[in-house]
Amino acid sequence: MLRTLLASLLLLASSTVALAQDGAIDEETLLENALPRVESLYLHPDAIDPVKMLRAGLQALEHQSPRLLVLEEGEDALRIEVDGQTRVVPVDEVQDLAGAFATFESVSLWVDPLLDDPEVDLDDLRAAALSGALRTLDRHSRVIAGDSLDDFNTRFRGELFGIGATIGRRDDRMRVIKPFADAPAGRAGLQAWDAITHVDGVSTEAMSVNDAVERIRGPEGVPVVLTVERDGEDHPRIFVIVRDKVRVPSVDETLLSGNIGYVEIGRFSKKTSEEFVAALQSLREQAGDLKGLVLDLRGNQGGSMVHAARIVNAFSEEGLLVQTEGSDGKRVSGLTWKIPAQAKYKHYDGPVVVLVDESTASGSEIVAGGLKFLNRGLILGHQTFGKGTVQKVYSLADDVSMKLTVARYLLPGERYINSVGVTPDVMTGQFWLDGGNPTVPDAFVEPASLAGLEALDGGLDERHNPGAGRAPTTDASNRAPTLRLAYPRILDSWLAAQPEEGEATPAPEQSGPPPEATGDARVRSRWPGDVGDAVFNDLELRLAHEILLASKPTDRRAALLSIAGPLVAQWAERQSERLKDALAERQVPWTPTTESRWLDRSPGSEAGVEARLLSPPPPLSARLELPEALVAGEEYTGTLVVKNTGEVTYERLRARLESSTGALDDASFVLGDLPPGAERRASIVVNPSSRAASRLDTWRLYLIDDGGPLGGPFQGTVRTKGLPDARLSLRLRTELVAEPGGGVTVQARVEVRNEGPEATGDVRVLFGDPDDDRVERRQRWQTLEELSEGQVAGADLTLHVRDAVAVPVVSGRVIAQDMKTGSRTTIELDVPTGVPLEWTDWRIPPQVDFVKLPKKATGISPVEGTVVGNSPLAAVEVLVGGDKLFSRRVPEGEEIRAMPFDIAAPVQVGPNAVHVRIETRDGVSRTETAWVLGQPE
Repeated sequence: MLRTLLASLLLLASSTVALAQDGAIDEETLLENALPRVESLYLHPDAIDPVKMLRAGLQALEHQSPRLLVLEEGEDALRIEVDGQTRVVPVDEVQDLAGAFATFESVSLWVDPLLDDPEVDLDDLRAAALSGALRTLDRHSRVIAGDSLDDFNTRFRGELFGIGATIGRRDDRMRVIKPFADAPAGRAGLQAWDAITHVDGVSTEAMSVNDAVERIRGPEGVPVVLTVERDGEDHPRIFVIVRDKVRVPSVDETLLSGNIGYVEIGRFSKKTSEEFVAALQSLREQAGDLKGLVLDLRGNQGGSMVHAARIVNAFSEEGLLVQTEGSDGKRVSGLTWKIPAQAKYKHYDGPVVVLVDESTASGSEIVAGGLKFLNRGLILGHQTFGKGTVQKVYSLADDVSMKLTVARYLLPGERYINSVGVTPDVMTGQFWLDGGNPTVPDAFVEPASLAGLEALDGGLDERHNPGAGRAPTTDASNRAPTLRLAYPRILDSWLAAQPEEGEATPAPEQSGPPPEATGDARVRSRWPGDVGDAVFNDLELRLAHEILLASKPTDRRAALLSIAGPLVAQWAERQSERLKDALAERQVPWTPTTESRWLDRSPGSEAGVEARLLSPPPPLSARLELPEALVAGEEYTGTLVVKNTGEVTYERLRARLESSTGALDDASFVLGDLPPGAERRASIVVNPSSRAASRLDTWRLYLIDDGGPLGGPFQGTVRTKGLPDARLSLRLRTELVAEPGGGVTVQARVEVRNEGPEATGDVRVLFGDPDDDRVERRQRWQTLEELSEGQVAGADLTLHVRDAVAVPVVSGRVIAQDMKTGSRTTIELDVPTGVPLEWTDWRIPPQVDFVKLPKKATGISPVEGTVVGNSPLAAVEVLVGGDKLFSRRVPEGEEIRAMPFDIAAPVQVGPNAVHVRIETRDGVSRTETAWVLGQPE
């Protein structure tokens, strides 16, 4: 399916967006352009807090330069520092948004000449302040600049200038994943799986996918030369392909058995409705008589609102498809107000089933909700995301735009789905029965109070997705699913006994043949549908296929529900028995049920679930048995012991962990039926990453039955003991090989020495991207085997310089990274291309000695330490929870090898990362990280 391809040429657009019609840029600054729009158009004016926006915007400035620091100055002011120059800015006195933006402008004008940095201009500072301020509003309003703006515009338009192919790394080679047939790549004869070895003569060996994409894209009419190796051929092929305007497809279609069409829409661009009509025509030509259509919107995060509405229009010629309104309930200037159905856009009159999941959001919810509320199609899958707002993009400067939440959208019947989503007609949920870590589909939103967090601000809902003035629609049409289906995915590791290698297993009963399996589709368990091709195991797609096979050409939502009823009942009975049999393998008693009410994570059950979460625990005791400390990289068993101390049996009992450590977060336990007085143990594999740092985390455990969570959580802490960071020293020398035409090959010998007391894992050594088209790397990296204390090993790296006269010196970086702990040493140095470089001195990384670093803290906590370097220090920064609290650059001429820091760190509830970034005079850079667990006051 389309979404399984590497999205190297595009990213999913995550919002319903309208481009501003008043996009012309005047002579005002970008802040002056932004201010009136935020003031007058933002959907949730009550969420605008000028003091909070001013603080966030000024704090964001410090990330523009290591020389910039923003600190608290008392309770109501911030101190801005640039190389010892300071300015105190009162923040709590600001009265309105205009005052906050005026302060952004004033501070930016003060900072810019002090920095005098060609990498940071005045608009960069303005955009950073605006970006920080917008983050206090909602997660969808933001600044888009530079390459991100180019990518955004490409996704929205659905077209770019290039060759028209998706590429990605496969088998460690740059491969063509899919050439678009109606694009230069397809017309030139590129094929899927072709290996691109060179782009315009530059080797792709060390290129990232993004780098290769940027080189292949380019101006219209200008050729790009690709050197391609094709499997089974002895000699490479040379393709000279002229770049052209390329349509990036958002629609993919396949004809399934029984003349059922399958259309997947990955996002909504300005071309999507046109592509959908073409896909529909293609399916009709293949089928002759198209019996039904599956519309797959799973993972589709949105895009163009207008073209999403046109997809609904393709199925229905009557009704109001979508309408928008601003904070006052009225029309927003420059934004499409109402989109009624038009007969000319209707293209399909047969039955349709729509597949959705929790990532179906925004524009794709317009489609799913429209087809449901117009009673046009059956919705099948999970509760959708629930994004009911519209963002509009405003140009602020040449390469800076602002995406601002300006409206909400209403679906047919003025239904508003913000924070609610579209409730499927057939709700599905999947058990993943894995031997080490079973996963059960018990998604619920944990109240902030139970997680120890502060409640979110007034008008912002739990998803940071403002609705402003209109309650979500939770009437009978969207409250709860009509049908429910829970099903298990049973992995080999769950089973006590395995079939013999290659033993055939019959396919499940179905009304038509399953889609063709590709690759190794052998089913290795005794239950069908557990191993093999992804399409074969896609139960939602298979169920949709069966419903449509039994449908008539005139069937609408009600008729499709009637067909689905007995089919879902059959599937539910079969799947519940499969689940019971699978759990019996682990001696877990499980009473089968076809009434999976616990799947109702929909508006009708939300209040009840939260009430359960906040209620006292039931008469059940729970104890989580863990080692005293988890050592990074080791494997452990975590065991949950639950005893029923009450007088009633709890059926189909399970549990879920919430934690900030990846080793425990979202871990699940399956306990089964637990009668009074009974005790049961369930175990999971706990495997903290070898890169996990020493830290303390809290965990919360919820017991769950078919009705949802059984009261408030059981709680505890878990300590992780991280491995010591490797300290890798580097030195290198070079040899030069002159080439005809003025080119030169720089052959570098890089030696790595382990300065630490512990052995490393494999060490990856590489040149950083030289960021110069005239210089290319010949290797992605070289890997050295484990290094013991003091051990030295060498790697050979090569740079190719096209013209040594034009590039007399390559300003490069050499990186060595311990793949076990993730720690790295980076050195920056100038590599001459005219004379060989003799062995450099060993570049030894500095280290951090923490004097005060509490494991737990509440409120303000002292963090104290000293940075010690083997060579003079150039700069030190300390960040706590992403906030820069210490920054010092050593002036030229001073020689400092030890730099103390002593800061008062405001720690947030939960884990707080303490990052110490260090640079030395001889070009070594390194970051050390520690953690503080913030406790509620």
